[in-house]
Amino acid sequence: MTRVSIRTWSDIGHGPALVLLHGWGASGAFFAAQEALGGQGVRVLIPDLPGHGPTAVSDPGLTVPDLTDAVAAFLVDRQVEKPVLVGWSMGALVALDLLHRHRMRAAGLSILDMTPKVPNAPDWAFGIAGGQTEADMAATASAMAAGWGDFAPRIAFSLFARGAPPDPVWLAEATARIAAQDAPTLANLWRSLASIDARPALAALDIPIQVILGARSRIYGPTLADFYRADVPRADLTVLEGAGHAPQIEQPAAINAALLAFVQRVTAVA
Repeated sequence: MTRVSIRTWSDIGHGPALVLLHGWGASGAFFAAQEALGGQGVRVLIPDLPGHGPTAVSDPGLTVPDLTDAVAAFLVDRQVEKPVLVGWSMGALVALDLLHRHRMRAAGLSILDMTPKVPNAPDWAFGIAGGQTEADMAATASAMAAGWGDFAPRIAFSLFARGAPPDPVWLAEATARIAAQDAPTLANLWRSLASIDARPALAALDIPIQVILGARSRIYGPTLADFYRADVPRADLTVLEGAGHAPQIEQPAAINAALLAFVQRVTAVA
């Protein structure tokens, strides 16, 4: 039994399983464009992680490992074996925890605009843009809990590429969806994110890895690509020009093509 469970999800198509794990404060709706892959010989599963989405309940004690436990149970219940995991933002940490702590067997891992360690530290300069440390993130979490209505529009705006106006329809939808989330729940998850160092889990992987970074991400700087080149040289790295932190929204055709090619490649030899 897990402390929390997946309450809503999409399960579309037939074929090799592609499990899409969304980011902090978002929901499965942020992968709407990827549902089309369900018609291209892929089984697409998109859960709303606990604490997220329209059916979420308040849970001020929720942590990232809780999310991982819920996803692990969900995949067992849905009889999903050896999937390709796609982790966008926080979803990548959930995926890495599935692979490391739960010892999940997967055909491959795709990381969308995410670092293995969010806070910056004296020995780590590839965290969140602006140089926030774990202590800074804890202070931000307290401010979020007290004033979520002020944070939601800023969080939504930060998803989109630097140097260009966001799509107004998507910006409005992202703002509304993020604003509807529970502040204490999201604030505690932010603290949990700040405590995670997934570098050992990433280094231990023995499966194919795809990394797609937004060249104009407002959340992570351009040097994050340098980390992947130096420390994860076997990863298939793409820095997507013109994309921000949510490339699956801003450049869905490019992301869908990359994911489909990755699934076809890794499941052919899995």
